[in-house]
Amino acid sequence: MNDTTALPLRKKLHTYAPDWLKILATRIDLARIFIAELLLPRKCYVQINPNCVEKLGHFPGLRNEIRSYNYATSIAQKSLAVDANRVILLRTMLRQVARLPAGEYAELGTYRGISARLILRHMKRGAQLHCFDTFEGFDEKDTSAESRTVRNRGIDGAFADTSLQRAEDYILDGEIHNSSLFLHKGYFPETFSGLENHTWRFVHLDPDLYLPMLEGLKRFYPKLVPGGVMLLHDYYSFFDGVRRAADEYFGPLGVVVVPMNDKAGTGVVIKPEQEASRDWRDAFSGLLKDTAA
Repeated sequence: MNDTTALPLRKKLHTYAPDWLKILATRIDLARIFIAELLLPRKCYVQINPNCVEKLGHFPGLRNEIRSYNYATSIAQKSLAVDANRVILLRTMLRQVARLPAGEYAELGTYRGISARLILRHMKRGAQLHCFDTFEGFDEKDTSAESRTVRNRGIDGAFADTSLQRAEDYILDGEIHNSSLFLHKGYFPETFSGLENHTWRFVHLDPDLYLPMLEGLKRFYPKLVPGGVMLLHDYYSFFDGVRRAADEYFGPLGVVVVPMNDKAGTGVVIKPEQEASRDWRDAFSGLLKDTAA
């Protein structure tokens, strides 16, 4: 069989068909997308696969993972919460940090283990995943600080419908035990005790509130290895304390949080090889003050 016959039909069409036929096929595809969007809920849209998925084939099994993630998240939130972009972002960043020579993985705000399951599945072999959560919902100390700091109210008791065992079962996905997984139950940062000397290559911060986000940044970022990735879930969302904590911490360091287009507005920080100079940090801090004014 030659290379031509081995090509999929759509690939053959794109390669060898005349332009008028390519345009016709494109118009048919656009019409199908238009019909699909008419049938979807208004907050949904149709998105083509990124090249890293469609062309490069970097993420085998992605479609099934997106379906599993969407189902688990929607059931947990009791509302439609489909977010393929978030799954692709996680897979992309996990692939990126796998090349680094050192560092463990961490998640603050594990809830039912929906994201931790993806992290454990795709992290570098031999590394550790440390997950931190009360596994009983928001702590009163954090919600009190939230109401004082950003005046976010009505959040008491949120995310209490979980447990350590429930999260562990979901993360392990049928395994009885995994020596790479460590679940730390209790109030953060108290549960961080003993890990101060660890270095990190990938940190997923999803505590939703100002105080635990700030405490997480203080403990994880200084030990993030060069090239390491930190994801700040809800950076652009209705959890205003998350963005406030991040800007408060990173502003003086001259570190820019890059917002992504997933549903929760995750922010991404990649640790540079060398920290910004003091003059640059001072100028950046001044810019932030001028913008706030």
